[in-house]
Amino acid sequence: GQNISFFGYVAGGTPPYTYWWTFGDGGTANALTGVRTFTAAGRYEVTFVVSDRAGALALSTTTAYITAPVTNYLTDEHGNCLTDAAGNCLTAN
Repeated sequence: GQNISFFGYVAGGTPPYTYWWTFGDGGTANALTGVRTFTAAGRYEVTFVVSDRAGALALSTTTAYITAPVTNYLTDEHGNCLTDAAGNCLTAN
C-alpha cells in the first residue's frame, strides 16, 4: 500500500495541543499530520481529535475511499492472460 497523509488544522484554544487520529481500520496516530497505509480496499471513517491545555476538545471526521490497485496483466491479441509455466497470469509490473 501507499502512505496517505491526513492534515489536521488547529485554530484557537490554549496551546499546547494534543492530537490523535483514528483511521477506521484499527490504526491510530498522535501528530498534527496523520499518516496511514491502508492494506485493503474499502470505506474508512477517519477522525481527527485535538485537545488543548484547558481540556477543550474538537473533532473532525472524513471518509477515505481506498480502491484496490489496478494490475496490468499481459494478454494476447484475444485478451487472454499470458501465463507462466505454473499457469499464473503475467503482469507488466
